[in-house]
Amino acid sequence: MDAGYGSKSRARLSPGQLDRIQRYIGSNIADDLSLPELAQIAGISISHLTVLFRRATGTSVHQYVLRRRIQHAISMLSRGATRLCDVAQEAGFADQSHLARCVRRYTGMTPTALSRALHG
Repeated sequence: MDAGYGSKSRARLSPGQLDRIQRYIGSNIADDLSLPELAQIAGISISHLTVLFRRATGTSVHQYVLRRRIQHAISMLSRGATRLCDVAQEAGFADQSHLARCVRRYTGMTPTALSRALHG
């Protein structure tokens, strides 16, 4: 095995890089979050970001962002947010139906049913 290949296979995001990316995603959850933007935050190329992020978190950047958006939406629903269009917009979903599809896949419940379950 060539030494260059071995060193690449051990490459990792530093704790600081991962923290910057995760904080940026959390602070900008309602915005379009692009790979070029996140790669710039980490100070690495897009291709390195996709590989190193998966290695660090066990999931793709896209799946991580989607999970954070769903968690944000569920948090809003648990605080009593009732207008699903507002929840969708604030959590960064394209629209209310996108929110509904993703929440249903993640929880097995529609946002409305989940909201009712959270508030008894």
